[in-house]
Amino acid sequence: MKTLETTQTKTNQIDVILLTVTVILCIISILAVYSAVGNHAYMKEKSTVYFLTRQLLLVVIGLVMMYLITRLKYFSLARFGQLFIFISIFLLIYTMFWGLKVNGVRRWISIFGLTFQPSDFAKVSVIIYISGWIEKYRQKLNTFDYRLLIHLWPVPVISALIFPSNFSTAALVFAISIALLILMNVKRHYWLGLTGISASVAGLLFLINIFVTILPRSEDNTWGNRISQHFAPPPVNAEPEDLTQKDYITIAVATGGLFGKMPGKSSMRIFIANGFSDFIYAIIIEEYGLVGGVLIVLLFLIFLYRSIRIAMKSSTDFGMCLAIGLSAMIMIQAFVHMCISVGILPVTGQTLPLISMGGTSMWFMLMAIGLLQSIYYHKESENQELHVNQIKVNG
Repeated sequence: MKTLETTQTKTNQIDVILLTVTVILCIISILAVYSAVGNHAYMKEKSTVYFLTRQLLLVVIGLVMMYLITRLKYFSLARFGQLFIFISIFLLIYTMFWGLKVNGVRRWISIFGLTFQPSDFAKVSVIIYISGWIEKYRQKLNTFDYRLLIHLWPVPVISALIFPSNFSTAALVFAISIALLILMNVKRHYWLGLTGISASVAGLLFLINIFVTILPRSEDNTWGNRISQHFAPPPVNAEPEDLTQKDYITIAVATGGLFGKMPGKSSMRIFIANGFSDFIYAIIIEEYGLVGGVLIVLLFLIFLYRSIRIAMKSSTDFGMCLAIGLSAMIMIQAFVHMCISVGILPVTGQTLPLISMGGTSMWFMLMAIGLLQSIYYHKESENQELHVNQIKVNG
């Protein structure tokens, strides 16, 4: 018993480098949001100090939640995967009909005064569910069984429920699911079958939309306009009111230079809609220059490396899959946001994880990192429990 306790003490440690990167990104978030939120504060008739205090409070609460989840035994979540999926479906359906409507779409709901996007919870739920599915059926996944493929129904269903209001997030859920199946070496028939089913569901939604409008962003051709604006030639001698969001973020990045205009000196934050969230990376480059932009990229690359290391050290398929899925969720979203902010991808609403201003989105990201830390912290615990149980059975 003493040997087991000693081993438990040595193995139960957090990833200090991952924690350091997380805290640095949170500090950058507080500074960047305070700088970028000026115009938004004016429109809301509030001071920038209010939003600074709010962001600081969100970060502190999120870090506490991350710490608490670190101590949670991650493998206990496997049994709740299906429950989380049903909760996600309920919340997404509720949002479609009774959610808060902003810019013509319903993405948010308010519970006890707390506003959040159910899609944030749904993303994590899908990752937990697929991780549990792989852990449960690992021995059967070397051969194809359509009955096991049917068990992946949450992926197209969740994606379809998110799709009408947020195409990019729906695509993110699907991309993470496929990446998990490929990286966990699941027989290709499963992820090819899942791709086919999801594509069929998407096609069905577009077909239904011809007769009954269920895709609000298609009604005003938002998706088409964003793509055409992305490939449109840069304007010449255009008035400020004739410029698009892509033009504003291009100007912000182009005028940042090597060291930027210095904190609080952004001129494009007045024109960029939601510069404190959807385009905060462009504001950071304008104020902190190429140096600031590269620093953030390096921090996320370190985050990716530590996440992969945690996944490789996991003692279970569930832990490995969960670590890969959570890190992929954060990294893909960060990559998409940064590509949009520098003009590589068309404009869409994806925040920069751990940096953009937000409420529960910040909490969900920090809780996801708490799960990563839990996988590292408890990397030997499950094997030890299984070993003890085996001794009891044989004894």
